[in-house]
Amino acid sequence: MAVFDRFTKPHFMLPLALLITSGASVAYAGDGYGRAAPTAAKGDIINGAGEKIGTVTLRQQGGDVVMKIKAKHVSTGLHGAHLHAVGNCTIPDFKDAGGHWNPSAQHHGQPGADTAHRGDLPMISANAAGRVNATIRLQGLHLSGDEQPLLDADGAAVVIHATQDDYRTDPAGNSGARIACAVIR
Repeated sequence: MAVFDRFTKPHFMLPLALLITSGASVAYAGDGYGRAAPTAAKGDIINGAGEKIGTVTLRQQGGDVVMKIKAKHVSTGLHGAHLHAVGNCTIPDFKDAGGHWNPSAQHHGQPGADTAHRGDLPMISANAAGRVNATIRLQGLHLSGDEQPLLDADGAAVVIHATQDDYRTDPAGNSGARIACAVIR
């Protein structure tokens, strides 16, 4: 992809570009001068064996982000899911995704509460066939361009845990092992 500054940028270039890197992609809306802010991001969900089992997409809609999680081969029932602070998903345990995204240094809690991690999400459910199809609206979250953007220099990750989240226990809601992960950059 060519890089143009505001003096050499052709006038016919569209303000929307798509950047694709190693299973993750981010859509950008530019300002016409080479500066861009992500409006969407997508990542592949992998399991502990490194197999792709689904996708996660995030799309900025005004002051909120809409996240869609689609996965297969997940054990039936409820699972804790969280936004993690670092965009890494090294198998088998995904520990390098770091802790929950928590820019305000809060305690783990109910998603959307003023006193919770920004990365605390509602639980996701896998049906009897092991499929997850969840849509989550994250109010007041920004992919970029905010004091606390999700997509900082090291990206972020979406992690699915083995069991339910109790929304009380710090730091991860007693939600068990990290069983799946997607890098978001």
